[in-house]
Parts: sequence; C-alpha cells; structure tokens
Amino acid sequence: MGVQASLRKLIMKIGEKSSFFVFSTGESTIGNTAEEIYYALIHARRSGKKLLLLRRYSLFGLPQIANTEIFKLDSPHFLGRGRQILEITGNLLISALFGHLPALWRYVAVNLERLARFAASGLAYVFGGQRRSRPRFVYRRYRHLFFTPNFGLELLWNPSLSKTFSWETVRSYEWGKQIHQPLSVAIRAKKAVRARSALQRMGIERGRDWYVCWHVREGGFRSDKNSPRNGDIMLSVKAMQAIVQAGGWVVRLGDKTMTRLPKLERVIDYPFSEFKSELMDLYLIQNCRFYVGMPSGPIDIAHLFQKQTLSIGSTETVMTPTPRKNTLAIKKHVYSRQKQRFLSLKEQMGEPYSMHQLYGVDEDYLFIENSPDEICDAVMEAFERSQDPDREYSALQIEFIRKREEMVRGYFSEVHPLHGNDKIFGIDLDVFEKYRHGSRVLDSKGTLGQKFLESYWEKPPQLQVDSLSALKL
Repeated sequence: MGVQASLRKLIMKIGEKSSFFVFSTGESTIGNTAEEIYYALIHARRSGKKLLLLRRYSLFGLPQIANTEIFKLDSPHFLGRGRQILEITGNLLISALFGHLPALWRYVAVNLERLARFAASGLAYVFGGQRRSRPRFVYRRYRHLFFTPNFGLELLWNPSLSKTFSWETVRSYEWGKQIHQPLSVAIRAKKAVRARSALQRMGIERGRDWYVCWHVREGGFRSDKNSPRNGDIMLSVKAMQAIVQAGGWVVRLGDKTMTRLPKLERVIDYPFSEFKSELMDLYLIQNCRFYVGMPSGPIDIAHLFQKQTLSIGSTETVMTPTPRKNTLAIKKHVYSRQKQRFLSLKEQMGEPYSMHQLYGVDEDYLFIENSPDEICDAVMEAFERSQDPDREYSALQIEFIRKREEMVRGYFSEVHPLHGNDKIFGIDLDVFEKYRHGSRVLDSKGTLGQKFLESYWEKPPQLQVDSLSALKL
C-alpha cells in the first residue's frame, strides 16, 4: 500500500495546484460507477475544475466494469484538451501498478509462506508420520484479486475532508442546489447518431414516439437469486400495458439470464434482442420519458442522466428515493418475525437501521413484493408527473420526506458506527458513508407514491401469512 499512498498524495497535490483533478472509480458494478461519476462531475462544477476520469484496463478476460461506455461520455466538466492522452497514460499507469497481474502477485506473495509451511508439514507427515496441519490461506478475493484504488473518492461527498461527520458540514455543501441544478452529461454525438438508428430499427421513432425504460433485478447477473433486492418481472406486466395504453412503449432492460417476457404489443424485451449493447444500454436510459426499476445498477445510470425515476420493490429508505423532484418509490411490504405481523410505513420509520440497509438486512425482516395494482398505480402517477413536472406533492408525501430526514438523523446520532470501524482506501468508512447518505437526505424532493402512502402509511398491509411462502430465503 506504500505505492498507493504515495500516488494518492501526489494526485491530491496535482488537484490542488492545477486546473483539473483526477478521479479513478474502483467499482466493478455499473451502479456505483455511475453514482461516482455523477458526483465527481458535480465536484468539478462546484470547484471550477475539470475532471480527468481514469480506470483500470481489463486484461486476459478477467472481470471489468459492467459497461465501459460509461467512461466515454461527454460533458463540459471533463478535461478538454489533452484529455485522451492523459486518460490513456493514467489508465496504463493504474493498470500496471494495480492491474490483475500485480494484484495476483501480491495475493501469491501473501500466501507463499503459508504454502511453504503446508508443503513442509506434508513432507513431515509422509516421512515422519507427524500430524499434518492445514494452511490458513488469505483469500480476500476483492482486495487482492480485483483491487483498484479510488483516487479522489474522498472528494465526492466530503470535499472539505472532514474527519468527523457533521450535518452542518453536509448543509454547507448545498446538495439540494447542486442536485437540482441540471448537469450536462451525454453520449457523444457520433455515437448517439448510431444509437438513434438502432432505436428506429427497434420500432421507436425518436421525436414521434416516447418510451419508458424498465428493469426488475433477478440476481442472475450477480449470482444472488435469493437477494431481497430481486423481483418478479411478471408483476409489472399490468403496468407495462397501462403505459402502452397511454400511448408509449416499454423497453425492458437487463441481461440474458433474466426471465423472458411474454409477447406484448409495443413492449421490447431488449436483453434478448439483436440491439443489446453497452452503448444502447446508456442511450435507451438517456432518452426515455422516465425510468422504472428496482434499486439496482441501471437506476444509477438514470440518476447520472438526471431522469425522472420510479423505484419499485425497494427494501430500504435511506438511499431511495433520490433527492430530485418527481422521483418516486414504492417499498416492498415488511413482515417482522418478532412482532409476527406486517409493519405500516410509519412503523418502519421507527425500526432499527438494520431494516433499512441495502445489504445484510436483519433476518427478522421479510420483504414481500408489491402487487401488480400497486406497481400500476405508482407507474401511472409517475406518468402523470412526466406530463406535469410542476405538480405539487400532497401533504402526506411531504410528511414522508420530513419523517425520512428525521429517521436518518436519528440513525446517524447513534453512538456505535453504522458502517463499522473499517477504513477503505485510507478513508474512515463510517464517516464516508454518512456523508454519502447525507447528500441524499437534506433538501430531498424524492418521496413515495401517493396511493401507496394512503394505503399503508398508518395501516399495515392486510396480506395472508401464506403469501410468505412465495419469498425465497
């Protein structure tokens, strides 16, 4: 880590003295990468500097970012002259120092002594009859095999580099102003022409037709099919047909591991089409009327392009809905094993933080999917808001926003760290995550769907316990 620490200091110095700063995303997921690029562009705009975005090249077919086209977007906040040369040089440097082969060598070096002891114990067993001991290898797959440093990560949500979390510091960043001010980012013009031609061949005429992007996570892409973040695409069919009846198209996003949709008029099962590509993944989201999806990677691409979004089947309340106005969400229904009943939305706001985490949710809670009618009601509200962006929220939707901020403030004031005492890339993880979440809470304009709130704010859902058997644990 000595090389990384030296490079980090050097890059921070360059950012302080020059007209640009360097950022390198270290995630292998498209969602985190899109989120980091969005906030890096905000930091560039706020600081009056240009962004030099770097990444590690993938070699020998080993895992890489889910969509490399996201590194080729255009924005006035990216470094202009010399960008391509500096990007290639920086990418090569990162790949050489932190690429797959150096990382693999570090992994082997860490375990070499253990391997030698294992071999020695094997020889002692064969020739001397001594008891053979097992080696304790260091696996740490993420850190050692696929590790890429995040240069500039600390600047995204905490540019003043505060060592402790403070709501006053969060407010000083004026996230409401930053997020609601349009940020120019798009696919480059020549590539957009090629993608527009593909869209037309799909049957959608740009300028005449409109469409909604739709993504329901199933877990095949990440091999976690039992995750509460997953859902059933068939529950969305009714809402898709409602969009078609309203005059639009639906483009279902995803990958080929997903369940195929039945043939539906003006509904395109894009993952199984000839048009599937990294470029089209981005183009479709950039140009949709609005986006419907679960809290999964593609929804962060929609946030990057500042699209109106509807999050369906959410399992947490801290990170969704997003702070931008007219972004809506509906949550999965929550059953508490301890209380042996479902919880109202208002009750959920008083539950421990362990219920609201995106990962590692407390086993006391079971999440039951939204019904087709609930999804359809939320989708039609999102459609109406796409036609009338200035439409005001109801008193109940405003109450949810207030309660959400109150809830998150309560969690952050707890004595024990919410995210452990670990450090990542030399950054205190608890402080880092609080600033990250805090950016989405103050001055937030995202809320839950009106009908969903009316039905479940005070009263828990009246579902049969038998329906719990449909949940895969």
